[in-house]
Amino acid sequence: MKIVKQKNKESGLKSEAGFSLIEMLISICIFSFVMLIVTSVFVKNMDVQRRMKGSQRNIEDARLATETMAKTLRTSKVFTAASTTTSIDTFDYSQSKCIRYFWSVDSIYSRTGDGTAADGCTFSGPPTKMIDNNDKIKSLSFKVLPSTGSVLGRVTITMKICSNYNPVTKVCDDSKSDEFPIQTTVSLRN
Repeated sequence: MKIVKQKNKESGLKSEAGFSLIEMLISICIFSFVMLIVTSVFVKNMDVQRRMKGSQRNIEDARLATETMAKTLRTSKVFTAASTTTSIDTFDYSQSKCIRYFWSVDSIYSRTGDGTAADGCTFSGPPTKMIDNNDKIKSLSFKVLPSTGSVLGRVTITMKICSNYNPVTKVCDDSKSDEFPIQTTVSLRN
């Protein structure tokens, strides 16, 4: 800023022109307001980025679980008779063992059992989580179309995941959540 020296006509003293206190306060207020807006936009952007990364990780983990189930179902005999259910019992010919996939409240589980393709399966022992609890599984269902004669059956796996999971209530917070559907259909090869 260029300082201009002026001579006051009445008193004969020289005075220096500059910013007054009011001008400084107005400048500080405007600067603070602009910084507040920039900071809030930055924080909101960071929150959206964090949610999207979490959602992407959840989708990848859910797809991995879906593909694992689909791979097993392709080489299995399905025992589940209900057309739509949250669990499915199979005898996997490639591993020569019974496998049950099911959803319970917050995650997808698998359980192995004993039996044969002809006699059916019995399941015992603790279930194993297929994916971590943080994956926010909202629902899982299997739609089974059994094989009949020369027509091969199909199993459709439908899953919904959410981005905002409440660990206390162990449910997705619908008011703040993005929901992502995942679906795949597998042809049976019995």
